[in-house]
Amino acid sequence: MSLRREIPFGNAVKAKGEPAFNGFRIGAAWKDQKYVGTFRGSVFSFNNSNAPIADLKLPSILLYNQFSFSQELNRVYTPGFPLRLYALSMTPLEVKAHRCLLAGMWTVPVPERNEVLANGAFSVLVLDSDTLETKKRIFTGFGIRCLDYDPVRDWIYVAKYFEGKLKVYDCASGEKIGELEVGPLLRCVCYSPAKDCIYTGSAAGVLEISPEVFKH
Repeated sequence: MSLRREIPFGNAVKAKGEPAFNGFRIGAAWKDQKYVGTFRGSVFSFNNSNAPIADLKLPSILLYNQFSFSQELNRVYTPGFPLRLYALSMTPLEVKAHRCLLAGMWTVPVPERNEVLANGAFSVLVLDSDTLETKKRIFTGFGIRCLDYDPVRDWIYVAKYFEGKLKVYDCASGEKIGELEVGPLLRCVCYSPAKDCIYTGSAAGVLEISPEVFKH
């Protein structure tokens, strides 16, 4: 069941009487809390019973289709148009930091290091989780579509859309570990700590990859 159906959109109304979900953009859930973003740049949170908890209007015209969460950091990260990245506190729902960021449509919190990873135009940006200031750049070349973090090995998995390659970098040193051609139009990469596997989605389909293939 999609979040669009699960949450009663018509019953969620802002203080001014404006329908909360006019221009639904993205929905996601974290434990007993749900978050929804709209094209108008608003973020809403709901409890497990789908009752509205809070709403927040961001300065951006619209939000892109990605949220990332960290309960340890008490943060929600969301990119907005034009060229903005926001760090929101989960409780209470409010803006803690924002910055101009070219690209930056994908973020991955790394609570162990108090950092958040974001895709830049030509690099993976390692940002401070609170201030969003750039701590380090890991050059990967143009075409980052998606990325994820492996806390077991301290690796970053980078999906290169145009190359169709999965590239792996050491988060601490920034050194390249290896790469693997997985298929054209590589749109998604996700690491599962539970299975210790990497999953990619491209025009070639969904692949399950063992991180062991990148060990020399």
